[in-house]
Amino acid sequence: VAAVRASCSPRELLATLKRIEVEVGRLPSARWGPRAIDLDLVLYGDLQHSDASSGDAAPSLPLELPHPRMGERRFVLEPLAEIDPAARHPRSGATAAAMLAALPPEDAAPLQRVCPLGSDDDEGLVRWGRRTLLMGVLNVTPDSFSDGGRFDSAAAATAHALELEAAGADIIDVGAVSTRPGAVAVSPEEELRRAAPVVQALHASPLRAPISVDTSCAAVAAELAALG
Repeated sequence: VAAVRASCSPRELLATLKRIEVEVGRLPSARWGPRAIDLDLVLYGDLQHSDASSGDAAPSLPLELPHPRMGERRFVLEPLAEIDPAARHPRSGATAAAMLAALPPEDAAPLQRVCPLGSDDDEGLVRWGRRTLLMGVLNVTPDSFSDGGRFDSAAAATAHALELEAAGADIIDVGAVSTRPGAVAVSPEEELRRAAPVVQALHASPLRAPISVDTSCAAVAAELAALG
C-alpha cells in the first residue's frame, strides 16, 4: 500500500497503474489467478464512484471507489493501517485501524514485509524486521565532505565496496552527487558518467550484496537500473 499525491483524475491514475503492470510483465490471466503484479486504487480521498451505478456506458477500464473489497482484505488493511490508521472509508466512516481490528482472527502466518530486488526466487527478497540491515555508503564523487575523491575510479570503488561487504554491509549504496552544504549541482549526464562505470564494475566483481543508487533523478535511476 502506498499513499501518493495525484493531479490527474482517478481513472487516469488507474490507467497509469495498469500501464505499469504491463511494463512489469503482467499477462492476461484468470480473474483470481496468480499474476506478476496487481496494482489498484483503494481510496481516492473521500471520493465515491461506481461505474455500475453511474448510468454511463461500460468503460474499458472499470472504476469503483472506494475499492469494494478493501474492508475484507487483511493484506490491504494491515499496511494501510500502518501508514494511515485514521484513513476513513468514505461510505461507512470506519477508520483503517477499526476495519483491521474488526477482521476475524486469522490462522495464517502474519504478513511479511519484503523488498524485491529483481530476482524471481526467494533469494531476491530482503525481509524486513528480522534484524537491522546495514548499508555501506560508496561515494564516487570528487567533493563529498568525508571521502570525496577517494573512490571515484571504478577500481577503487569496487575494492571499497568489497571491504564494506566484508565488514558487514548488507547493501552497497552508490552516490555520485554530493549533498554537502555548498556542493555544486551536477547534470544527469555527469552523474551517469560517474556512477555507471562503478555500477558495471560492481556487477562484474565478486560482490554479493545488492546495489542501490542514491539519486534524485529518475532518468539516472532508470539508466543505472538497466545495467542490472
